[in-house]
Amino acid sequence: MRERTCRDCEPALIPLPAPHPGPRCGEHHHQRQMAISAQKHANHVLRVYNLAPADFVALWRIQGGSCAICRRANGTTRRLSVDHCHRTGQVRGLLCRPCNSALAQWVRENRPAAILYVTNPPARRLHHNPHAKPLAA
Repeated sequence: MRERTCRDCEPALIPLPAPHPGPRCGEHHHQRQMAISAQKHANHVLRVYNLAPADFVALWRIQGGSCAICRRANGTTRRLSVDHCHRTGQVRGLLCRPCNSALAQWVRENRPAAILYVTNPPARRLHHNPHAKPLAA
């Protein structure tokens, strides 16, 4: 029985064995799974929120690469959630899951960070519309 080589290592002439049953070595298998996951996420965000991958990255940069409210989570371990107004469907920004879950409660409690986020969301700066009206809380 002949030892198979990784489909992605083979062109580089690196003879790493491909584990049964997959055609790739562990490293290339992981890279491929990450790429598939990123593509699925991009398709989901585009389909549900009409937010293109380039706009998602631009919004993340506008927010300084972190959650728009707590500024702690940066989306490297777990992706930031796309927050949107459920009434209008407008995307407001990217939040970590705890902030996204607690946002409605914080608005009812009149917490300043939540009120500022809802009335002046980061997504407004995405398309540079200086005449945009503030969103209703």
